[in-house]
Amino acid sequence: MQYPDRISHLITMGAPAPPPTLFGAGGGPTEGLKVLQQSYRDPSPSQMRKLVEIMTFDASFATDELIQQPWP
Repeated sequence: MQYPDRISHLITMGAPAPPPTLFGAGGGPTEGLKVLQQSYRDPSPSQMRKLVEIMTFDASFATDELIQQPWP
């Protein structure tokens, strides 16, 4: 806020709408949280694709180029 000239866009990923909850209507973790936890256990490209697809509004952002970025 102090330097608005330094930023042109802000992209949030998986941002919660108030109030934030970790658990869904059934009392268990939300689907997004399940995928996030699985991504920590299995940091593979296929899991990264699932994470990007569930955490973005438009799943088309889960491009092959993006998915491969963390891996050389």
